[in-house]
Amino acid sequence: MKHLKVFEEFDDNSYDLTESDIKDILKRNDIPYSHIRILSEGGNGIVIDISDDKVLKVTMDKSEIYFAKKLIGVDSPNLVKIFKVWEEKYFHCILEEKLITELNNTISYFVSYMHKKNPINHRIETVSDDEVYEYFSTKLISLDKSNIIMLFNKYKEVYYECKKYGISIADFHGKNVGVRKNNPTSLVYFDISDPYNSYEI
Repeated sequence: MKHLKVFEEFDDNSYDLTESDIKDILKRNDIPYSHIRILSEGGNGIVIDISDDKVLKVTMDKSEIYFAKKLIGVDSPNLVKIFKVWEEKYFHCILEEKLITELNNTISYFVSYMHKKNPINHRIETVSDDEVYEYFSTKLISLDKSNIIMLFNKYKEVYYECKKYGISIADFHGKNVGVRKNNPTSLVYFDISDPYNSYEI
């Protein structure tokens, strides 16, 4: 594996993370793994596939750490399961469930439209089915009204779970939604953060 320079935007906190480093972190924390594979890299960290059912996130995003700590031990149908959050020398680690993230484009588009400024997302609890259909009928033309409303209701399920546990839905977009193998019909919000606010650990 190549050296992965994470957190490039923070010059004083840049760190080259190697496969050996990752294995050391997992062993020190008694976390079993069957493989080490980078799934994604972002401005604040990386996601590492370590087994059939878990991933390790390495992050410097304070809001992500804040929300992950709130979800430790929470069993929600629509929020990612967090098993452990801890601090390393240069960053934090989050051990969480592995989800299926390659979804139908229509679902990703729908969630991304809800993420954007629109006449619906500030009225989730009160907007009518007709208003939802009117907004999406010109954007997802392959879907009929019943399917648009079905997707909206699945989005609302995530919204209500976020509200229940005090989780920001601000960063819920098409790249942060997945499903579980045992329940492929419910949307699950992962990579939870809030880029618009600052949180202290």
